[in-house]
Parts: sequence; structure tokens; C-alpha cells
Amino acid sequence: GVEAAKLVELALRNPAATRRLVEDIVGACKEDDRVYAVVLRGAVLADACPAPLRERLATSRWPEVRHAVAAYRATGQATLRALAGDADRLVRAAIACRRDAPSDVLDALTTDVDSWVRNVAAWNPRTPASALARLAARGDSIFYLSQNAGLPAPLAAALGHLAGHETETFQPPPEDVPVVRDWVDEVDMNRTPATAPAADVANVRHWSYPVVALRDYVEPKMGSYDLASRLWLSADHAALLAGDSYAYTRAYIARRADLEPRVLARLVADKSDITRRAAAENPHVPPALLRELASDPVDAVREHAAMNPALPADARARLLTDPAPYVRRGVARGPHVTSADLLQLARDPDAEVRRWVAFAAVAPPEALALLADDPDEQTRGRVAFRRAAEAYLER
Repeated sequence: GVEAAKLVELALRNPAATRRLVEDIVGACKEDDRVYAVVLRGAVLADACPAPLRERLATSRWPEVRHAVAAYRATGQATLRALAGDADRLVRAAIACRRDAPSDVLDALTTDVDSWVRNVAAWNPRTPASALARLAARGDSIFYLSQNAGLPAPLAAALGHLAGHETETFQPPPEDVPVVRDWVDEVDMNRTPATAPAADVANVRHWSYPVVALRDYVEPKMGSYDLASRLWLSADHAALLAGDSYAYTRAYIARRADLEPRVLARLVADKSDITRRAAAENPHVPPALLRELASDPVDAVREHAAMNPALPADARARLLTDPAPYVRRGVARGPHVTSADLLQLARDPDAEVRRWVAFAAVAPPEALALLADDPDEQTRGRVAFRRAAEAYLER
């Protein structure tokens, strides 16, 4: 059971544990049963675990185990490179936060499809300056860039162009100045390390708590919303929570990539616009259903559909002239917006739309020239910030 698995995990991570003990216990694990993910994760994080065994566990079917390999301090560079392309975003984020990750890997992670992975890479002082400048030029991960102790001085100064941006409130940790650490433990708000033993994590809401161990906590200690927010949720739990009475719970489920088509279709047609808005963000929604969301009566749903990379071109073209400014803003923020679209949106009557044109990757020079003299201060500031970042890249 789960409690026994947590005890074995602690035994494996005991300083007195031997290599033979680790190998024997891992050999006895059934990798198709998720309860053993607790044990395998403990084996990975055990100092007695031999490197070849840890490398083998880097291909485990369970993301909890692969994440442990990504978080272990002595994991080899070849394994780090392989895990940087893992299907699970938390595994990739664990690589992005490492101060010893290869610079080319950190460079690549700044272009990850997931915003959280890009944010973590933007915060890492070991990320190459050119990659940070590219993020800045497209207005991505600005908050995390501002907290990067390794941000080049020209880019740090350029933050002053962003109206309302606080440039004096952040002081880099002393341990990051002037020499960055070789390692950092990824933590969340309660300061519990991601490598903490499952048996020691008292707060079951902590994101690293093994999913399998939640079965005894769902009813007495966790609400449906707490459970739905977990990225390592089982498929059975996800399907069950898709029918929960709480809209925000269903919204968390609607963003998942691993939903059955029938479950996803039900969430697209959900009675709550909160859930439909979340479904509109999901690139795994079929094109036919995305077209429905792009015609939703609620502005916020159409806005998120406009930003969906899977939205068909004809639906995006209709949203370009949507009467709601936020929907047109969504078009400007979408990954497939064209230069012609952006030139049109640069003349939009709404300042919020024009601000996002200034950060679009394919904004044409004519659009940026218009926006450089925009009456809106934030729009002008974004153009100045972008040009400063581009100038740094061209040095």
C-alpha cells in the first residue's frame, strides 16, 4: 500500500542504505503499478543509487520518477539533455531551473511551448543573455526576467521603458551575487523542496506529492479544486472531476492534454463560461470544436480561442474584426497572427490591442513605427523596450 511505499522510500534515502538494497528493491517493483512510483522516486533520490540505474529510471512511465531524476544534483549531462525534451512540463521545468544545465539546453527551453517552463528558464542566471534578450523582444516572461540576477545591464535598464514597471523593488539574493550557485532546489510557496521525501511532506497539496498517495486524502482532506489543479493527476480522477459541480474544478480539467475526446467535447459545451474559456486554451481541442468556441457569446471565451495555436485560419480571420477589444487583443497575442493582421491591429482604436501588437514576433516595421508615436504611454514603452532588446541582440 501507499503507507508501506513511503516507508520504503525513506529507507532507500537513509544514509546507511547500500547500493545492493537500492538495486534489489527497484528490481522488485512493478513499474506498471503507480504505487511503486513512490518507491522508484525515492530510489532515484537515494545517494546509494548507482548512476546506470538512475539513467534507466529516467525513462520511467511515471512523471514523478522522471522528475526526481531531473531534480537529482548528480544526474549526468546526457540525461539532463534527454529530459529537457520530456513530455511532462514539470520535468522540463526542473531542468530549466538547474544552474548546471547546459547553456544550449537553457537556450532551447526559453522557446518551450509551455509558459511556465519559459518563465523558469527566464529566471535562471545561467540562461544565455541572447536567449533572455529574445524573450524580452517578444514581451515574454517579463516578471521573471526582471528577477534574473544575470540579466545583462542594458536589458535591466530597458525595463524602465515599461510604464509602471517597478525596477527598484527586487534585490538579487546575496548567494547569486556575484557568483551564481551551481544548484537550486525548485520550491513552491510553502518553501518545501521538490526533492523532499513523500513521507515527510505534511501538506498534501504540495505539487510534488505523489499522485497515487492522494487516494486516501481526496474526501477528508482535499476539495475537488485542490485535486484538479495537480498536473500529475490520474486519468480516472481527471474523468471523474470533469463532471464535478464546481466550475473552476472543471476548468482545471479542461486544460489537460490527456483527456478522452468525449470528456473534452463535454467540457467544450459546458454551461459555465469559466470552463469553456479554459477549454478554449487547450490546443488538443479538435478544430471543429474550436470553431464553436471562437463563436461563443462570451468575449473571454472567444479571446482565449483566438490565442489557441490550433485555431483554424478562417476562424482567426473572423476574430480579427470582432466587436470586443479583448478578442482582437487575443488575435494579436496568437502564435499564428500575420504581419498583415498586425498592421491592421496597430491602428486599432483600443490601446490594449495596440500594446500587444508591439510585442508580436512578426510585427512589421511599419506597425512598430506607428506604435512608437502612439498616444498610449504603455504602447510607446513596449516599442522602446523591444527595440532595446533587439539592439542588444544585434551587438
